[in-house]
Amino acid sequence: MKNVGMSRALLAAAAIASASMLAACSSSSDEASSTQHSAAPSTAGTSSLPAGSAASQSAGPDPDDAATPSKGQGGDLPTGSAHSDAGQCAVDSLKISVANVDSGTSTTHFQLAFRNKSGVPCSLEGFPGVSFHGGDGARIGNAAERDVSSAVKKVTLIPNARAVAELQAPNGQGGYSAAACQLKGVSFLGIFVPGSKEQYDVPWKTPECSSPTLHSFKVGPVHLLR
Repeated sequence: MKNVGMSRALLAAAAIASASMLAACSSSSDEASSTQHSAAPSTAGTSSLPAGSAASQSAGPDPDDAATPSKGQGGDLPTGSAHSDAGQCAVDSLKISVANVDSGTSTTHFQLAFRNKSGVPCSLEGFPGVSFHGGDGARIGNAAERDVSSAVKKVTLIPNARAVAELQAPNGQGGYSAAACQLKGVSFLGIFVPGSKEQYDVPWKTPECSSPTLHSFKVGPVHLLR
């Protein structure tokens, strides 16, 4: 009986020791698990970029785009800019003539054509000066007044190219009375190229009004042929 009691006591002690070991293992496992889960946010935070960092980095210039020149900075030149530095056309570099005369009931429309007869490009800009003259060289009537309904643009003429200016004048008396018109014979047009003070003469044989009170003679700016 004494041996049986001792055996039971030993078994009870073994059971208590086993239970204590299991409890210790469970506690260690819970602590390890708790430590791992609490460390996870810290790891994720150090490996990710702050909000907005990715957008800031991608907003920089693309190397391929940076290597491509823009227009006006080494790229394609705008049309016509190859001769934009051409000097003003001198009178002796031009052939000036009357073209496309169209006479209606009271008004004559015509063009002055400016052809570059030199071997280098030159430019024209603005309004030519134009007036009618008699055989004695005296001016007849008022000089052509500027028609500002069209924009002024610089025109560059390569060799043999032409530009024109549009003009209109009364056709004969042009509906005016003889006293108001004071019709006189004309021998030539006196023309001043824009920017020049040298007169260029072109034949014109149609009688025109000479009254200083009339302002029907108009001239537009030089432009390229349309």
